[in-house]
Amino acid sequence: MRNTYVSEIFEALSLEEVEALRLFLESPYFNSSHYAAAIKALFQVLESARHASDPAHVLKKDRVYEQVFPNSEPVKGKLDKLLSEFKKLFQTFLVVQHYLNNRNEQEHLLDLAVVMRGRGLEGKYRQALDKTRELAASTEVESLANHLFMLKVAMEEHEWNSVYNKAKGDLGIPEVLFQLDRYYYTQRLEMLNRLLLQQKVAALPAVSLASTQDLWEIPKSFLETGSLLPITWKIYAILKAPVPVVKDFEQLLEMLQAHESRISPEHLKELYAYLRNLCILLIDSGHVDLRPILFQIQKDNLARGYFYHEGKISPNSVLNITRIALSVQDVAWANAFVERHKEAIIGENEACDFYRMNKALCLFAEKKYEEALEIIPFGSSFSFYHLTARGLELKIYFELDSDLLPYKIDAFKMFISRAGDKMLSKDLHEHFSNFINFVRQISLSPKTKDNARSEQLIRRINAKKLVAERVWLIEKARDLGGRRF
Repeated sequence: MRNTYVSEIFEALSLEEVEALRLFLESPYFNSSHYAAAIKALFQVLESARHASDPAHVLKKDRVYEQVFPNSEPVKGKLDKLLSEFKKLFQTFLVVQHYLNNRNEQEHLLDLAVVMRGRGLEGKYRQALDKTRELAASTEVESLANHLFMLKVAMEEHEWNSVYNKAKGDLGIPEVLFQLDRYYYTQRLEMLNRLLLQQKVAALPAVSLASTQDLWEIPKSFLETGSLLPITWKIYAILKAPVPVVKDFEQLLEMLQAHESRISPEHLKELYAYLRNLCILLIDSGHVDLRPILFQIQKDNLARGYFYHEGKISPNSVLNITRIALSVQDVAWANAFVERHKEAIIGENEACDFYRMNKALCLFAEKKYEEALEIIPFGSSFSFYHLTARGLELKIYFELDSDLLPYKIDAFKMFISRAGDKMLSKDLHEHFSNFINFVRQISLSPKTKDNARSEQLIRRINAKKLVAERVWLIEKARDLGGRRF
């Protein structure tokens, strides 16, 4: 019974949630079928498995059957039916728990107003709707969720006015249109921004890109009020530009810092993610002087919890943070960060590989090349991780002056060539193609000191807008000369 829907979700519950589920199953209102007693017994089995040294043994089907149906002859399909009933109750519990969360207080009041309207209780309806509006008005910060909720409130009031139309007033329609437009513009921009950002790293089909080509305008009145929509529009304008500009990054940072107190932490978290990604695009295009600034932003955002989702952190976030920390030569901080998040990286099957990749980067920075090579994971389903692994492998073989380097260069070049149109964006393809070509040029250069050759390679590297591992390549090109410059 291990790895079933029920057991997997049960294992993911917190201690508080387990206790809440226990109370839920004790309620005859929810747990009322003739399987009620067996469901409670199954809960006890699942709870004991959480604390067992060998959960798989505890959850063997025959053992489970004996405990939930004691003194009963085995009946084919009976345990499966019980699991199906438990699953339904489990799903109901999760939805009820989510809905009753204190963060949904506004939704509770609005739903209560809807119930009162359905029963024709105008006084109670007005009371619930007024409380809903007061609670919404007390929220001084902006978020997409808040915009959507205000639209729901306006729609609900319009529904009442429509049902009990006294042929007076505008039925609240202007307010509905205002809230609808504000939510629509902000939500649409957010989706376009996500698509434009994805376009920077992945090869997207033409049908996906077509939606980013729309020529549309937002009324000036919306862009001159509030904080969320003007900032989201700024991000859109930046991502639409063919080449990122440092001035735009600085302006976006100033806007975020100036409006922080007026935007919800949940949405501020998303806006800072765009800021960090823009900074990475600028660094990758040659503005390496922004690395210390990005490192400070990353540390600030870590402290605020902006990188975390239910206590977990995405693989790409870990990789970006590790690489920037190493680029500013804070190896000790990077090592501590990687170890601290070893068990917190999102990814059921690849979590260990994500850790190993970031650990390998730290080992390389410490010049422990053989150790790094031993733990590099290849074949990741995450493009950035696979490309990083192949790139780090080349750098290690270069540093070790290995005879295998030419073959590894050819293999990586072939991979980039084949994967280019299918999985990599045009920029990302160019990014790593240039890296491979420069590794080859540097590795084929004479071993004797040659300042002219060194200066020529550095000029070539700096002339390219998109080059992976630019700083490392320039360092290796400088080593070809007899001096640093």
